[in-house]
Order: sequence, then C-alpha cells, then structure tokens
Amino acid sequence: MKFTAFAAAALTLAAAPALAADLPVRKSAPVMAVVSPVYNWTGFSVGVQGGWMGGGRDRVDYYDSFGYSFSNLGNVAARGGFLGLRAGYDWQAVGSPFVLGVAGDINYGWSKRSISIDGYPYYGGTLRSRNDWDGSLRMRAGYAWDRFLVYATGGVAFVHNKYDGAAYWGNAVANIDSKKWHWGGTIGAGVQYAVTNNIAVGLEYRYSRFEKRTATGTWYNGAVAVGSFKTHPSPDFHRIAATLDWRF
Repeated sequence: MKFTAFAAAALTLAAAPALAADLPVRKSAPVMAVVSPVYNWTGFSVGVQGGWMGGGRDRVDYYDSFGYSFSNLGNVAARGGFLGLRAGYDWQAVGSPFVLGVAGDINYGWSKRSISIDGYPYYGGTLRSRNDWDGSLRMRAGYAWDRFLVYATGGVAFVHNKYDGAAYWGNAVANIDSKKWHWGGTIGAGVQYAVTNNIAVGLEYRYSRFEKRTATGTWYNGAVAVGSFKTHPSPDFHRIAATLDWRF
C-alpha cells in the first residue's frame, strides 16, 4: 500500500514538467513605436497678408505739344504699407517633396510719393503718385521638408494708380489728374511653415512690373488753352509680406 502511494507520487512529479509545457504562457504585448505622419500640403487655403511695398522706378518724363521733352525728372514710384486677402490651392503627391499650386491675392495700400520739379525760371511743378488697389493671379512651385515649404511664384498682376499734380511753364499753368489700371507681371519667392494641420505662417517677396500708360494735362494761359503735355506713369514696386493662411 505504501509502495503504491509512493509510485503514484513519483509519476505525478515526473509528469509535471510536461504538463507545464502545455500550459499557455503570459507575455507582455510588444511596444510599437509611434511614428508621426509626414505633413501633406494638398488642399485649399485662405488667409491674410500685410507688409510694405515700394522701391520701384517710376521716372517722370515730360513731353509737350510745343516740341519740348525732358527725361528722368525724378522718381515718383509710390511706397508704403498694405493689407490684403489671399487664397490658393496646392497639390503634393504622397511621398513626394514637390508642391505645385495656384494662388491669388487682392490688396489695399496706402503707398504714395510726391516730388517737386524746379527748372526755374522756365518750368516747375509738383507730381504725386499713389497705388491703392492691387492684386495678382499666380502659379507656384515648391519643395517641402515635412511642414516647411520653400517656393517660387509668378504670374499676372494689376494695380490702380492715381497720378496728379500741377505745373507751370513761363506764364502757362496746368493740372494733371489720371486714375488708371495698369497690367503687368509679378515674380517672387517665399517660405511657409505649417504650425498646425490647418494654420500656416510665412514670408513672401515679389517684384511687380507694369506697362506705362499716358497721363495728360492742358496748358492754360489765363482762360485760354495754349497746349498740352503728357507723361508716362509706370507704378512698379517690390513688396515683402507676412502671411497667415487657414488650410483645409
């Protein structure tokens, strides 16, 4: 009886390792690394911008009906601040760093400039130029490092220029008053950084050049019109803008 109990106990101990091998083993789940997704610039955007514009070359040239003409009497290119609205669409293929897009903007500015012309005792006067509204429609192409984008841009541009002044020539006096839209081109470059998935901030530089348009005035000696004169405003400008976009 004692031998039988002892044999059973020995068999049980011998089988224990085999039974333990068949039992399920509890292990901790593997830790997965968290990888941040790469930012993609595809989508629409709307935003605001503001900054400074100026530094162009609007050289005053003078021509009159008496056969007189003068070149480079002074630079009346407007300069000052502006605020505007902007919008665009960008496309970036998955896995590619290249970004292509279209962009447009409309701005209101208070840039202006005036010069005095003194050819005493024969002629003289004051001329003023102001750019109030301007805008553009452009393509842009860039290279992105995740949330940081560098791009070049170019396209068509327009500006509304006000050009006025008064002049004298001997005993004759004249006023000039011209308000015209000028069309041209613009080219530049910029940088942007996506602070969040929906908000991007940036800086942009552009140079805009426009065609010359004729502004005319009439010479009066007393109440009698004695001739006419003209000049050719060309309201070119450089601009630097800080930008803030909402992307969606």
